[in-house]
Amino acid sequence: MKHLMCAVLLAVVSSGCYRMGTFVDQQQVASFEKGRTSCAAITAALGTPTKSTYRDDGSLRQVIYAHLSMQMRPLTFLVGGADTEQTQWTFECDTAGVLLTYESTQGQVGQGPGLLSGSKP
Repeated sequence: MKHLMCAVLLAVVSSGCYRMGTFVDQQQVASFEKGRTSCAAITAALGTPTKSTYRDDGSLRQVIYAHLSMQMRPLTFLVGGADTEQTQWTFECDTAGVLLTYESTQGQVGQGPGLLSGSKP
């Protein structure tokens, strides 16, 4: 009985989530105007980007915000398993530092051994 209670407690404690990066909400992006909003205003609104790229003249080319969210599968605590979602927003700036365009990519993947692998239905 003690072993069962320890196993249940371990399951509750080990099931959780993990997040990293900066989550960018679609409503935040909707307030940015191509050709008008400066990339400095974007970083002021969203915070420090995950990654920045620069041109050879030193001007800002892109600001990139990536976010990763992983949720452990509570029923698979003995053998592992998690579902991961990732998003990335890339904001392209012109040589004057004004927003040219932006794009978003999203993806998800499920991890686990054998039959437990793959995304949840």
